[in-house]
Amino acid sequence: MEERELFRWDELSWYSVLRDLVINLWVVVLAGFTVWMGVDSVVQLRYVPAYTSYATMAVTAKGSDISIYSNLTATTQMAEVIGEVFASNVLREKVVEELAVTEFDGEIKAEVIPETNMLTIQVTAPTAKQAHQGLWSAINHYDEVSNYLFTNADLMMLQPPSVPQTPSNTPNIRHIQKIASVGAAILVAAGCVLFTALRPTVQTMQGAQRNLNGSVLGDVPFERKWKSTKDIIRRRKKSILLNDPGVSMGFSASIRKIATRLELRMKHSGHKILLVTSVGENEGKSSVATNIALALKEKGRRVLLLDGDLRKPAIHKVLQLPKEDAVCINDYLNDRCEGTNTVYYDEDSGLHVVQSGDQRVNDGVRGNATKICQLIQALSETMDYIIVDSAPMAVTSDTEYLLQAVESVLFVVRQDWCGVDAINDKLEILRQNNVRIQGIVLNAVHPFGFGSRSRDRYYGYGRRTRGKKKLEAEHEREN
Repeated sequence: MEERELFRWDELSWYSVLRDLVINLWVVVLAGFTVWMGVDSVVQLRYVPAYTSYATMAVTAKGSDISIYSNLTATTQMAEVIGEVFASNVLREKVVEELAVTEFDGEIKAEVIPETNMLTIQVTAPTAKQAHQGLWSAINHYDEVSNYLFTNADLMMLQPPSVPQTPSNTPNIRHIQKIASVGAAILVAAGCVLFTALRPTVQTMQGAQRNLNGSVLGDVPFERKWKSTKDIIRRRKKSILLNDPGVSMGFSASIRKIATRLELRMKHSGHKILLVTSVGENEGKSSVATNIALALKEKGRRVLLLDGDLRKPAIHKVLQLPKEDAVCINDYLNDRCEGTNTVYYDEDSGLHVVQSGDQRVNDGVRGNATKICQLIQALSETMDYIIVDSAPMAVTSDTEYLLQAVESVLFVVRQDWCGVDAINDKLEILRQNNVRIQGIVLNAVHPFGFGSRSRDRYYGYGRRTRGKKKLEAEHEREN
């Protein structure tokens, strides 16, 4: 196997990305909210309120009416001079002296109102009182200071100084907050995507073929167990079986294709006993084992499905078999019946089934390995194929004890579930026990990914299928 690269686009599944984003949506929202509040807190800590008092004045000539200085050009020129007067240090010293303060922190400005002969005088100070008093003081001392510069201009008050009620420099941080919050949310979401991309699991067929130490027989698309609204309300899940008329064409086509490839390989190696296992729980190995058995049964094969998971049996749930008064492996192990009596023929599926029994009284395979192996060997004489559903290898060592009774193994890997290293470690354990690994099945694949291969499935009419030449070439390779 070639050395694994840090990241490849065709090994990333859109479903995994979207799932992780939904799961971590609260983190994304929390990051945006935290930054929003953080920006507000920083601005509030650094914010120093300022108050501005305004007065409107008209430029006039001493001893004349307003019309003498109605020329806008002259008004503008005079306003500049008047503005220098209000901004002068001389006037500021007069204001300080009148207000009886050590230093006046306010700012005095004079601005011309466009296309008029009027000025707006404003004083900005740390407090409303200081701004209001400072403006009155500046206006009162204007004549005294302006006499040093010119004597032919005067100011007429049109609007007296106002008392500011609110700060004039209220910070407008909403735009900054929005940008910062959205940026933080995008950054956290990008981190989630990066985490998904770098997670060392199998997310696509390309990733499975490239990183797993074994031949990948195919992938099985994800199929919902909730069949209707009633099932959701009643929380009733039905197992996904090949003989169910409601199963999708994509699912059934994938199972039959894998079963065909598996049968060709088993015929080639002369094997008829197959063990189905996985690394962890809930990877769907029991479902895969049952559906492969059904696919082989469709071809007229005599198939026995044996539940080799003595700790947490699932075959009876998948096939919905009656549990009461059923003869199981537990009876055989306790010498209450013969081995052949444990076989139950399920008329609905057409499979011969050996159930595991009550998990509460089972101690696992270790102490019963010899008897179970003898049972499997005895039953193999009357069956075309025996498929053994075993326990997950990471949970218990029962699977390793069953290997002495089987000839080959099918390994089930669920999409984006277990780490690549853990899967390869278990595959190596199987090889060390001298069993043939017939292949790997990538299970519960959501068809959303950079490397998804929807052309191999029939999710709907009109989907592209492989060309005839490609199918023939693939068939020749398998033979």
